[in-house]
Amino acid sequence: ITCNRKNLREANIVLNNKQTYRYNEQVGYRCRDGYQGGEFTLTCRGDGWIGSPTCTERPCEKLHIDNAVITGGEEKERYSQNEKVQYACTNREQRFTVTCGQSGWTGIKSCTDTCPKPEVPNGFAVGPYNKTIYYTCNKGFKLFTNKGWWAEAKCNDSRLQQCIENTECGETPVIPNGKVGPPRRQSKVAVITCNTGYSPKVNFLSCRGGKWILNEMSPKDICTPTAKLCKPPPKVENAVVQTSYQKEYLSDSRVTYQCR
Repeated sequence: ITCNRKNLREANIVLNNKQTYRYNEQVGYRCRDGYQGGEFTLTCRGDGWIGSPTCTERPCEKLHIDNAVITGGEEKERYSQNEKVQYACTNREQRFTVTCGQSGWTGIKSCTDTCPKPEVPNGFAVGPYNKTIYYTCNKGFKLFTNKGWWAEAKCNDSRLQQCIENTECGETPVIPNGKVGPPRRQSKVAVITCNTGYSPKVNFLSCRGGKWILNEMSPKDICTPTAKLCKPPPKVENAVVQTSYQKEYLSDSRVTYQCR
């Protein structure tokens, strides 16, 4: 009496694997991935193989995905092989389907917020839209730069403008040929420093009513040259000026030519 090898969909032969078996010979099996039941044996007898496979499909436990809800498929605690469930992220427009497979769930997506809204003291943020956050200030406050109502920042950018009170002065104006030092918060005064060869018509700016006072002057007129300015140097045939080009040069400035 002999028995031919018996192949099982749910298990692999792990002991005594061959084509033909004699009476009373045993074969050892182990359940495949996606099945539970461990190992078992079948025995060759006069009526063929006796013994019962112990493998049963391993179910998939219900998934918990942060920031996601089930939108399709039956919601239950366990799922059989090839069952599908549809999810949708609650924090952005994204939907996906997961499938119960032999090794567990496949198709899982993350709904973790990769672009969280930043904390804006005395303000608030909206978005993201196309990986950009937009933020503004609450009533009674304004952005530090005083440029517009809204500002924008890329995701996870920590360099946000401050929201300051409307009565405070924010960013100081740009002054050609000079600079304005950081404002002294208590006195609300910012000191002006002009570049070499220039002198200030006013030595400081004052903050009044949330604005920097220029005394009806234009920023470009604050730092004035101490001597007469020269126009750009003349062109020399077959030569170039080595120094960087300027529209105006201070008195006693020098330039160097190089022949081509």
